[in-house]
Amino acid sequence: MAFGRGARGRASAAAAAAQFEARLARFAATQSRGRARGTAAHDDDALPEVESQQAIARTAWGAAWCRNLEAYGDFASRLPRGRSYLRSRRVLRLEIDGGTITASVVGTDVYDVTVRIAPIAPAQWAALCGASAGTITSIVSLLQGEVPAMVMTRLCRQDDGLFPRPDEIRFACSCPDMAALCKHVAAVLYGVGALLDTRPALLFTLRGVEAGGLLTGAATAMPLGAAGEPPANALAGVDLSALFGVAIAKAGEAGDGAVAPSSGDAKRGGGRTRRAR
Repeated sequence: MAFGRGARGRASAAAAAAQFEARLARFAATQSRGRARGTAAHDDDALPEVESQQAIARTAWGAAWCRNLEAYGDFASRLPRGRSYLRSRRVLRLEIDGGTITASVVGTDVYDVTVRIAPIAPAQWAALCGASAGTITSIVSLLQGEVPAMVMTRLCRQDDGLFPRPDEIRFACSCPDMAALCKHVAAVLYGVGALLDTRPALLFTLRGVEAGGLLTGAATAMPLGAAGEPPANALAGVDLSALFGVAIAKAGEAGDGAVAPSSGDAKRGGGRTRRAR
């Protein structure tokens, strides 16, 4: 009898693996059609691979993004599943266009996730620029997280720092899960932290500001182009290769905090739209 249960368990696991591979194949076919139309994700949008025992984000900005998520822990039970999804490479596409994050996540099916981050308030950005002016030596140092500890603490402060508050985050997923924060959204939010390890400038794109303001104290909003990217000369003269393999912060992974969504639900297109509170 025990042998029979073991055989059924193995058969069930094999069937689940086959279903997962089939979903990946469907997504690959969709991407192939997108490339033919010129709409598929570019290689630059690919997420870094996160190993099972590795911290999701290991650089200063990536780790700080994850810590900010954890500061709002009402839905902490969903974040472990989100990390598991990210590590098992179920987040197949993640793109940032201005303050909008879009991704495809494999679950029972391939689901579409959208996260919208509000621009930082002008007065709040001006205060951050004033606090940082004259303390950061270069854009490269800033993007590597090589800033004085006091300044980094100020930038990462809850409620009035550089990172979004819960009420500045809206998200939607096409999955049928009615939970305020589903595991697919959680995986995408952690995916942003992983992406910031290799593309830290995207943090400033998400908040709609020019990173250089922290050097000069001049708080200016970012003039976004059609694709929501900084102007072409935003990093002129910067050795972008220096941004890869950046100075490593603590290797320990951020814990289990969460962005807390609100109780106001809106159905749209078979998914959910939530605002964090």
